[in-house]
Amino acid sequence: APPPPTNPFLNPGFESGAANWTQSSTGGWDLIWNYQSTPVTAHGGSWLAWLGGDDSETAMLSQTITISASAPYLHFWYLVGSEDACGFDFFRVGVNYTNFYQLELCSANNTSGWVQGVLNLSAYVGTNKTVQFTVTTDSSLNSNLFLDDVSMSNSATMSAPEPVSLERYPGAALLGK
Repeated sequence: APPPPTNPFLNPGFESGAANWTQSSTGGWDLIWNYQSTPVTAHGGSWLAWLGGDDSETAMLSQTITISASAPYLHFWYLVGSEDACGFDFFRVGVNYTNFYQLELCSANNTSGWVQGVLNLSAYVGTNKTVQFTVTTDSSLNSNLFLDDVSMSNSATMSAPEPVSLERYPGAALLGK
């Protein structure tokens, strides 16, 4: 069998800190954190991305990659912690500023642990495709989206074991930044 394709994302688990990722936050926040500074444990390693956690924020993390026909499936691990009602705060994934996936960040969609998302990007095969992870929040009720271990693969199959259980620090359940 041919070897699995290499991951086109550089620093896919954020273990090198902010390297290789473009981050923007209307609230002026860093988006890549050591887990010891967040209310959750990283899915893998010691670093993760934290989008949201502040009111009226748009936070975007992006990287430009080559999406190959041999590995068109985007895999990422995410964790949702929100105290909002549905319909106000959102997590979106896009390519070249076109959104193709949206998840409402609300208490009904809290994951209570890391879960894996898989999206088929075969429509975007080619070079210099910018993959964006964006969270937008409104002016009330806190929503957080944690992201880790981003990769591309040749399969939509969920790789990796059951979601890692969430370790919360006492009293930090839905605190903002």
